[in-house]
Amino acid sequence: MSGLLVRVLCVGAVFISAASLGGAQHSRTVSGRVILQRGAQTVPVRDRMVTLHRVGSDTAGAVDSVLSDARGNYRFTFRPFGAERAVYFAAALHGGVAYFTAPLGAAASEGESAEITVFDTTSTGVNISVRGRHLAISAPSAGGSRAVLDVFELGNDSMRTLVQGRDAQGARATWRVVLPEGAQNATVMRDAGDIAGAAVVIADGAASVFAPFAPGLKQLALRYEFPPSVDSLTIPLMDKTGVLEVLFEETAARAAGAGLAAQGAVTVEGKSLQRFLAQDVPQSAVLTITFPGARAQSSNRTWLMALLGALIAAAVAALLLRSGRSSAKNPDA
Repeated sequence: MSGLLVRVLCVGAVFISAASLGGAQHSRTVSGRVILQRGAQTVPVRDRMVTLHRVGSDTAGAVDSVLSDARGNYRFTFRPFGAERAVYFAAALHGGVAYFTAPLGAAASEGESAEITVFDTTSTGVNISVRGRHLAISAPSAGGSRAVLDVFELGNDSMRTLVQGRDAQGARATWRVVLPEGAQNATVMRDAGDIAGAAVVIADGAASVFAPFAPGLKQLALRYEFPPSVDSLTIPLMDKTGVLEVLFEETAARAAGAGLAAQGAVTVEGKSLQRFLAQDVPQSAVLTITFPGARAQSSNRTWLMALLGALIAAAVAALLLRSGRSSAKNPDA
Protein backbone atom coordinates (compact mmCIF):
# COMPACT_ATOMS: atom_id res chain seq x y z
CA MET A 1 0.00 0.00 0.00
CA SER A 2 1.48 3.36 -0.98
CA GLY A 3 2.34 6.00 1.61
CA LEU A 4 -0.12 8.41 -0.02
CA LEU A 5 -2.97 5.91 0.27
CA VAL A 6 -2.13 5.22 3.91
CA ARG A 7 -2.27 8.96 4.67
CA VAL A 8 -5.61 9.32 2.84
CA LEU A 9 -7.11 6.41 4.77
CA CYS A 10 -5.81 7.78 8.07
CA VAL A 11 -7.24 11.22 7.37
CA GLY A 12 -10.55 9.65 6.39
CA ALA A 13 -10.63 7.66 9.61
CA VAL A 14 -10.06 10.81 11.63
CA PHE A 15 -12.93 12.62 9.91
CA ILE A 16 -15.25 9.64 10.32
CA SER A 17 -14.37 9.40 14.00
CA ALA A 18 -14.90 13.13 14.51
CA ALA A 19 -18.21 13.02 12.68
CA SER A 20 -19.38 10.08 14.77
CA LEU A 21 -18.39 11.86 17.97
CA GLY A 22 -20.03 15.09 16.90
CA GLY A 23 -23.22 13.26 16.01
CA ALA A 24 -23.33 11.63 19.42
CA GLN A 25 -23.39 15.00 21.18
CA HIS A 26 -26.70 16.82 21.16
CA SER A 27 -27.17 20.53 20.59
CA ARG A 28 -26.98 22.81 23.60
CA THR A 29 -28.61 26.18 24.25
CA VAL A 30 -27.13 28.97 26.35
CA SER A 31 -29.44 31.82 27.30
CA GLY A 32 -28.27 34.46 29.74
CA ARG A 33 -27.74 38.15 30.44
CA VAL A 34 -24.87 40.59 30.77
CA ILE A 35 -25.44 42.84 33.79
CA LEU A 36 -23.41 45.58 35.43
CA GLN A 37 -23.37 45.39 39.23
CA ARG A 38 -23.34 48.82 40.91
CA GLY A 39 -23.86 48.58 44.64
CA ALA A 40 -27.15 46.79 45.25
CA GLN A 41 -28.42 47.59 41.75
CA THR A 42 -27.90 45.74 38.49
CA VAL A 43 -28.01 47.40 35.09
CA PRO A 44 -28.43 45.44 31.82
CA VAL A 45 -25.54 45.92 29.41
CA ARG A 46 -26.68 46.26 25.80
CA ASP A 47 -24.69 45.85 22.58
CA ARG A 48 -21.91 43.98 24.39
CA MET A 49 -20.06 41.28 22.46
CA VAL A 50 -20.48 37.93 24.19
CA THR A 51 -18.19 35.12 23.07
CA LEU A 52 -18.71 31.40 23.51
CA HIS A 53 -15.41 29.66 24.30
CA ARG A 54 -14.37 26.02 24.24
CA VAL A 55 -11.39 24.51 26.09
CA GLY A 56 -10.57 20.86 25.42
CA SER A 57 -7.66 18.46 25.41
CA ASP A 58 -7.65 18.66 21.59
CA THR A 59 -8.21 22.36 20.84
CA ALA A 60 -9.23 25.60 22.56
CA GLY A 61 -10.68 28.83 21.23
CA ALA A 62 -13.73 30.92 20.46
CA VAL A 63 -16.73 29.10 18.98
CA ASP A 64 -19.25 31.87 18.33
CA SER A 65 -20.11 35.44 19.33
CA VAL A 66 -23.24 37.57 19.55
CA LEU A 67 -24.24 41.05 20.76
CA SER A 68 -26.41 41.41 23.84
CA ASP A 69 -29.80 43.03 23.23
CA ALA A 70 -31.38 46.06 24.92
CA ARG A 71 -32.06 44.02 28.07
CA GLY A 72 -28.60 42.54 28.14
CA ASN A 73 -29.84 39.17 26.90
CA TYR A 74 -27.76 36.86 24.72
CA ARG A 75 -28.32 33.37 23.33
CA PHE A 76 -26.25 30.63 21.69
CA THR A 77 -27.26 27.31 20.18
CA PHE A 78 -24.31 25.07 19.40
CA ARG A 79 -23.32 21.45 18.97
CA PRO A 80 -20.36 20.28 21.06
CA PHE A 81 -17.53 18.69 19.11
CA GLY A 82 -14.22 16.97 19.64
CA ALA A 83 -13.13 15.74 23.06
CA GLU A 84 -16.14 14.78 25.14
CA ARG A 85 -14.80 16.44 28.29
CA ALA A 86 -14.26 19.84 26.68
CA VAL A 87 -15.51 22.78 28.74
CA TYR A 88 -17.68 25.55 27.30
CA PHE A 89 -18.29 28.98 28.82
CA ALA A 90 -19.38 32.46 27.76
CA ALA A 91 -17.42 35.66 28.35
CA ALA A 92 -17.80 39.42 27.92
CA LEU A 93 -15.36 42.32 28.21
CA HIS A 94 -16.04 45.40 30.34
CA GLY A 95 -13.48 48.07 31.04
CA GLY A 96 -10.77 45.90 29.51
CA VAL A 97 -11.48 43.01 31.92
CA ALA A 98 -13.04 39.70 30.85
CA TYR A 99 -15.81 38.15 32.94
CA PHE A 100 -16.90 34.55 32.52
CA THR A 101 -19.84 32.31 33.26
CA ALA A 102 -19.29 29.10 35.17
CA PRO A 103 -18.65 26.08 32.91
CA LEU A 104 -21.87 25.47 30.98
CA GLY A 105 -23.93 22.38 31.67
CA ALA A 106 -24.43 19.34 29.47
CA ALA A 107 -27.89 20.49 28.35
CA ALA A 108 -29.50 23.95 28.37
CA SER A 109 -27.88 26.69 30.47
CA GLU A 110 -30.01 29.66 31.44
CA GLY A 111 -30.68 32.06 34.28
CA GLU A 112 -27.94 32.52 36.88
CA SER A 113 -25.77 29.75 35.42
CA ALA A 114 -25.44 31.76 32.19
CA GLU A 115 -25.37 35.23 33.73
CA ILE A 116 -22.28 37.38 33.19
CA THR A 117 -21.83 40.01 35.88
CA VAL A 118 -19.41 42.82 35.09
CA PHE A 119 -18.12 45.62 37.30
CA ASP A 120 -16.74 49.12 36.98
CA THR A 121 -12.97 49.37 37.45
CA THR A 122 -10.74 51.41 39.75
CA SER A 123 -7.04 51.56 40.49
CA THR A 124 -7.42 52.84 44.07
CA GLY A 125 -9.60 52.45 47.14
CA VAL A 126 -10.05 48.65 47.03
CA ASN A 127 -8.40 46.46 49.64
CA ILE A 128 -7.45 42.91 48.67
CA SER A 129 -7.79 40.75 51.77
CA VAL A 130 -5.97 37.50 52.52
CA ARG A 131 -8.77 35.11 53.37
CA GLY A 132 -6.44 32.14 53.56
CA ARG A 133 -2.78 31.20 53.32
CA HIS A 134 -1.54 27.61 53.16
CA LEU A 135 2.11 26.55 53.28
CA ALA A 136 3.12 22.95 52.55
CA ILE A 137 6.80 22.18 53.16
CA SER A 138 8.55 19.02 51.98
CA ALA A 139 11.35 17.08 53.61
CA PRO A 140 14.78 17.77 52.10
CA SER A 141 15.57 16.48 48.62
CA ALA A 142 18.71 14.48 47.87
CA GLY A 143 20.52 17.82 47.56
CA GLY A 144 19.20 19.04 50.89
CA SER A 145 16.76 21.73 49.71
CA ARG A 146 13.16 21.92 50.90
CA ALA A 147 10.30 22.76 48.52
CA VAL A 148 7.44 25.00 49.62
CA LEU A 149 3.97 25.49 48.17
CA ASP A 150 2.50 28.80 49.29
CA VAL A 151 -1.18 29.16 48.35
CA PHE A 152 -3.12 32.39 48.94
CA GLU A 153 -6.88 33.00 48.77
CA LEU A 154 -7.30 36.67 47.96
CA GLY A 155 -10.65 38.40 48.30
CA ASN A 156 -12.11 41.57 46.83
CA ASP A 157 -15.18 42.42 48.90
CA SER A 158 -16.02 45.63 47.04
CA MET A 159 -18.28 46.11 44.03
CA ARG A 160 -15.48 47.29 41.74
CA THR A 161 -12.68 45.52 39.89
CA LEU A 162 -9.23 46.62 41.02
CA VAL A 163 -6.86 47.22 38.11
CA GLN A 164 -3.24 48.28 38.11
CA GLY A 165 -2.55 51.99 38.37
CA ARG A 166 0.57 54.06 37.86
CA ASP A 167 2.79 56.10 40.13
CA ALA A 168 6.19 57.77 39.88
CA GLN A 169 7.87 54.34 39.67
CA GLY A 170 5.63 53.12 36.85
CA ALA A 171 2.91 50.46 36.91
CA ARG A 172 1.50 49.82 40.40
CA ALA A 173 0.73 46.24 41.40
CA THR A 174 -2.78 45.25 42.45
CA TRP A 175 -1.35 43.05 45.23
CA ARG A 176 2.09 42.22 46.59
CA VAL A 177 3.59 39.77 49.06
CA VAL A 178 7.11 39.68 50.50
CA LEU A 179 8.63 36.21 50.20
CA PRO A 180 10.30 34.58 53.22
CA GLU A 181 13.94 35.55 53.58
CA GLY A 182 16.19 32.98 51.90
CA ALA A 183 13.54 31.75 49.44
CA GLN A 184 15.03 30.71 46.11
CA ASN A 185 13.75 29.81 42.61
CA ALA A 186 10.31 31.29 43.25
CA THR A 187 7.73 30.70 40.52
CA VAL A 188 3.97 30.83 40.00
CA MET A 189 2.59 27.31 39.72
CA ARG A 190 1.38 26.53 36.20
CA ASP A 191 -2.21 25.32 35.83
CA ALA A 192 -2.92 26.11 39.48
CA GLY A 193 -4.82 28.99 40.99
CA ASP A 194 -6.43 31.82 39.02
CA ILE A 195 -3.45 34.07 38.38
CA ALA A 196 -1.04 33.23 35.59
CA GLY A 197 2.70 33.60 35.87
CA ALA A 198 2.72 36.27 33.16
CA ALA A 199 0.74 38.56 35.51
CA VAL A 200 3.20 38.16 38.41
CA VAL A 201 6.64 39.72 38.73
CA ILE A 202 8.98 38.03 41.20
CA ALA A 203 11.89 40.30 42.04
CA ASP A 204 13.71 41.83 45.02
CA GLY A 205 12.31 39.22 47.41
CA ALA A 206 8.65 39.84 46.59
CA ALA A 207 5.88 38.65 44.27
CA SER A 208 3.92 41.53 42.71
CA VAL A 209 0.59 40.81 41.00
CA PHE A 210 -0.49 43.00 38.08
CA ALA A 211 -3.68 41.09 37.21
CA PRO A 212 -7.07 42.75 37.79
CA PHE A 213 -9.05 41.59 40.83
CA ALA A 214 -12.78 41.36 40.21
CA PRO A 215 -15.13 41.15 43.21
CA GLY A 216 -14.95 37.68 44.71
CA LEU A 217 -12.13 35.23 45.30
CA LYS A 218 -8.87 34.41 43.51
CA GLN A 219 -6.10 31.94 44.25
CA LEU A 220 -2.39 32.56 43.82
CA ALA A 221 -0.10 29.51 44.04
CA LEU A 222 3.64 30.06 44.49
CA ARG A 223 6.46 27.56 44.74
CA TYR A 224 9.93 28.25 46.12
CA GLU A 225 12.81 26.44 47.83
CA PHE A 226 15.11 26.85 50.80
CA PRO A 227 18.74 25.75 50.66
CA PRO A 228 20.18 23.12 53.05
CA SER A 229 21.71 25.84 55.25
CA VAL A 230 18.27 27.09 56.39
CA ASP A 231 17.15 25.38 59.60
CA SER A 232 14.52 27.94 60.71
CA LEU A 233 12.29 30.62 59.19
CA THR A 234 10.77 33.82 60.49
CA ILE A 235 7.90 35.02 58.29
CA PRO A 236 6.16 38.33 59.11
CA LEU A 237 2.56 38.31 57.90
CA MET A 238 1.93 41.70 56.33
CA ASP A 239 -1.86 41.29 56.08
CA LYS A 240 -4.66 40.09 58.30
CA THR A 241 -5.25 36.45 57.39
CA GLY A 242 -8.53 34.62 57.78
CA VAL A 243 -7.06 31.10 57.87
CA LEU A 244 -3.36 30.24 58.23
CA GLU A 245 -2.33 26.63 57.66
CA VAL A 246 1.14 25.04 57.70
CA LEU A 247 1.82 21.41 56.74
CA PHE A 248 5.12 19.52 57.06
CA GLU A 249 6.33 16.28 55.57
CA GLU A 250 8.89 16.07 58.39
CA THR A 251 7.27 14.86 61.61
CA ALA A 252 9.66 16.85 63.84
CA ALA A 253 9.19 20.21 62.07
CA ARG A 254 7.24 22.83 64.01
CA ALA A 255 5.34 26.06 63.39
CA ALA A 256 4.69 28.62 66.11
CA GLY A 257 3.40 32.16 66.57
CA ALA A 258 0.45 33.83 64.82
CA GLY A 259 -1.89 31.81 67.05
CA LEU A 260 -0.98 28.49 65.39
CA ALA A 261 -1.98 25.27 67.13
CA ALA A 262 -1.00 21.70 66.28
CA GLN A 263 -3.85 19.73 64.70
CA GLY A 264 -2.27 16.29 64.48
CA ALA A 265 -1.55 14.51 61.23
CA VAL A 266 -3.44 14.46 57.92
CA THR A 267 -2.85 12.02 55.07
CA VAL A 268 -2.25 13.09 51.45
CA GLU A 269 -1.22 10.60 48.75
CA GLY A 270 -0.38 8.08 51.46
CA LYS A 271 1.87 10.50 53.33
CA SER A 272 1.28 11.61 56.90
CA LEU A 273 1.72 15.38 57.19
CA GLN A 274 1.91 17.42 60.38
CA ARG A 275 -0.68 20.20 60.40
CA PHE A 276 -0.77 23.54 62.23
CA LEU A 277 -3.75 25.90 62.01
CA ALA A 278 -4.75 29.43 63.07
CA GLN A 279 -7.76 31.62 62.33
CA ASP A 280 -8.26 35.39 62.26
CA VAL A 281 -4.55 36.11 62.37
CA PRO A 282 -3.86 39.82 62.98
CA GLN A 283 -1.76 42.00 60.71
CA SER A 284 2.00 41.94 61.41
CA ALA A 285 1.83 38.61 63.27
CA VAL A 286 5.03 36.58 62.95
CA LEU A 287 5.17 32.93 61.90
CA THR A 288 8.21 30.94 63.08
CA ILE A 289 9.16 27.60 61.53
CA THR A 290 11.88 25.27 62.81
CA PHE A 291 13.18 22.20 61.00
CA PRO A 292 14.61 19.08 62.68
CA GLY A 293 18.35 18.52 62.85
CA ALA A 294 18.13 14.99 61.42
CA ARG A 295 17.27 15.23 57.73
CA ALA A 296 15.34 12.30 56.34
CA GLN A 297 15.02 12.68 52.58
CA SER A 298 11.74 13.04 50.78
CA SER A 299 11.21 9.98 48.59
CA ASN A 300 9.24 11.99 46.02
CA ARG A 301 7.32 15.23 45.82
CA THR A 302 4.27 14.20 43.85
CA TRP A 303 2.27 14.60 47.04
CA LEU A 304 3.00 18.34 46.89
CA MET A 305 1.04 18.66 43.65
CA ALA A 306 -1.78 16.51 45.01
CA LEU A 307 -1.84 18.65 48.11
CA LEU A 308 -1.94 21.84 46.05
CA GLY A 309 -5.09 20.68 44.29
CA ALA A 310 -6.67 19.62 47.57
CA LEU A 311 -5.84 22.94 49.22
CA ILE A 312 -7.31 24.99 46.40
CA ALA A 313 -10.46 22.87 46.09
CA ALA A 314 -11.11 22.84 49.85
CA ALA A 315 -10.40 26.55 50.22
CA VAL A 316 -12.68 27.51 47.33
CA ALA A 317 -15.54 25.39 48.66
CA ALA A 318 -15.22 26.70 52.21
CA LEU A 319 -14.82 30.35 51.27
CA LEU A 320 -17.62 30.36 48.72
CA LEU A 321 -19.96 28.77 51.26
CA ARG A 322 -18.90 31.38 53.80
CA SER A 323 -19.25 34.37 51.50
CA GLY A 324 -22.17 33.17 49.39
CA ARG A 325 -20.63 34.87 46.38
CA SER A 326 -19.23 33.50 43.17
CA SER A 327 -15.94 34.84 41.87
CA ALA A 328 -15.39 36.61 38.56
CA LYS A 329 -12.25 35.93 36.53
CA ASN A 330 -9.99 37.96 34.32
CA PRO A 331 -8.00 37.48 31.13
CA ASP A 332 -4.90 36.45 33.08
CA ALA A 333 -6.69 33.56 34.75
